[in-house]
Amino acid sequence: MATDKVRTTVKGRKVVGAKRLPPRNLVHLVIDDGLYKPEWARAQLPPHIDLCCDIVVCDWISALSLTGKLLSAPVGRRPDTVTADILFDKDNTAPLGEVAPFETYPRPIPLGLTYFRQFVGVAGGWGNPIGFAIHTADWRVWEKAYQARHLMGSLAATEIGLVAALLEEGDLILGPEPWQAPQDELVQRCWEWLSKRHDSDLKSTFPIALRQYRRRLAQSARPNRGIVSALIPPEAWQELGAWLASQARDPKPIGTEIGVPLVYANGSRDCIRLASLFADVEGIAETTLPATCFVPSRPESEGHGALEAWALDSHRRPRIADFLKILTYLEPVTCDTSELIKRFPDEIDKADSVASNLGDAAAGLAHEELVVGLAILFQIVRWEHRKYKVWKEGLDEDNWQPHAMSLAGPGETSNKPGGLTLRDTLKRLAEFCLEASQREAEEGDETPWLFRADVLEDRNWPFPSITFGFSYRPRADDEDTGRSSWARGKEPSDSPWVKYHFDLLVDAGYLERGLDDQGVEVYRVHSGRHFDANNIPAPADLPKGFPWKNPDLFKFLDNSLGYGENGPKGINAREIARRLATAFTPARGDENVGRQFRDDLRNGHGPLWVMEILRHYAREHRRWHHEGSWPAWLRRGLDVK
Repeated sequence: MATDKVRTTVKGRKVVGAKRLPPRNLVHLVIDDGLYKPEWARAQLPPHIDLCCDIVVCDWISALSLTGKLLSAPVGRRPDTVTADILFDKDNTAPLGEVAPFETYPRPIPLGLTYFRQFVGVAGGWGNPIGFAIHTADWRVWEKAYQARHLMGSLAATEIGLVAALLEEGDLILGPEPWQAPQDELVQRCWEWLSKRHDSDLKSTFPIALRQYRRRLAQSARPNRGIVSALIPPEAWQELGAWLASQARDPKPIGTEIGVPLVYANGSRDCIRLASLFADVEGIAETTLPATCFVPSRPESEGHGALEAWALDSHRRPRIADFLKILTYLEPVTCDTSELIKRFPDEIDKADSVASNLGDAAAGLAHEELVVGLAILFQIVRWEHRKYKVWKEGLDEDNWQPHAMSLAGPGETSNKPGGLTLRDTLKRLAEFCLEASQREAEEGDETPWLFRADVLEDRNWPFPSITFGFSYRPRADDEDTGRSSWARGKEPSDSPWVKYHFDLLVDAGYLERGLDDQGVEVYRVHSGRHFDANNIPAPADLPKGFPWKNPDLFKFLDNSLGYGENGPKGINAREIARRLATAFTPARGDENVGRQFRDDLRNGHGPLWVMEILRHYAREHRRWHHEGSWPAWLRRGLDVK
């Protein structure tokens, strides 16, 4: 797979997608007092796995040191998998060192669990999946120590319970009525939990941690109460599908260049080597796997297949197609939604009727609730699309009224001395900004901040006949001459109409806006940018005079999706908000939560995975490739040039 930028061709021109990271190995953290030399630990790990920070947590000091390094470590340096030995009888640095011996152990200290819990807790704040496993030569020693009332047995039980809770398995320790259960019963569950989640040494335990990692990664790719924690970005879906199809036809060794790109909920991006994800398969990179590894097995509905795709098959071969099918779970959902929304209009008049509401039309589809929720969001994107088309056409109308921030309608009196278009008005202002920036740069500031007044002082804008040394406002037309007269005002740069045009250049990505130390707005030209009016997203409210047929988004959604007065079952104005809450939040059916989700999305604060899907829909399904024409909230975080 490409490691630079994804390039596709659209009607003969190249479209450059997001930069693809080169694939990396998974990073493994070893906690073991018997493997204090890194080379000893690496010798027990399979190929294509990197040792975290090239050290082993073998004592109290190394645990403290590594914790500080990992708290702010970026993706690719923090551990993806962790294994831990329990018994740390060789740890001479820990304050808990002088304890009574037990059986053959002179210092039976379960500090491996303590360090393990430490790193499980640190990993909880990263937001990316992580796999864990525990090993100990004789897990019963802790149960026997507890029964003998040895303090270390009690410490081991305490740590096991806390570790289980951090791994979201605390209920297995607590049981249905923890407050009524005797302490010995809770402790017994700790031993049962440990007995089912351990092996004897690092070499045999690592595959458990790797399998846990794959399981957690697969689970994080499915919406869980409206949350997707890890997502293969949509631009990679078809690429991975094409690679699987090629491998199914003519299997070849997967090598080390095939990577699985990921986007995490916090916005960080990653790309993990496929050979590393299945490093528990001997010779994974060099062996030619059978074609069945690259073909999906039975459907989920048959109770097998995707839900266990993180495990190896009965021949210890990877189920690569099934695993990638989980990670691209949203691809068929997106396709179903795209087809569904085509059945509904993208503009609607009062006289139009809708034969079916969205919920009824989606009945019976797989993942129905999510499809309905996405369909509502797709309809918002379609609304924004039509809005932008109106906006784009209006940019070239020759009756733009700068002071009124509107287009003069047919027959309206024009108070301007000549015809203007909004495009030309902004282009001229952009030239002034560039000239002012270059002038300031000649005086030593390479990226100067500019005041509106400095940009416009003594310049003719927006009309050739008027110098912007003062602010002018139109008076009533002179009845004798038929010409407009102009009144001199105060503080011209603070006029709302002046600021409005500067803000449009900010929206276009041409200017950057900031505040000086007095709180006054300042601007600077983005380095290397050229003004392009097509980059201006349609503003939240189109100026007066633009022929916008569907001005109210929320009423449009109700009417076009069959929940308005023209729908088959009459008005149901709450249903859309309820459906959004059910699809994207834990608060199923709560209309207030649904409205808040809708508003957050349109303010640019929607969940990252939802934004990725909407961008994919706009780009691939609507063929709306020019990102400068996207609404500002959908462009948020993108560097549109």
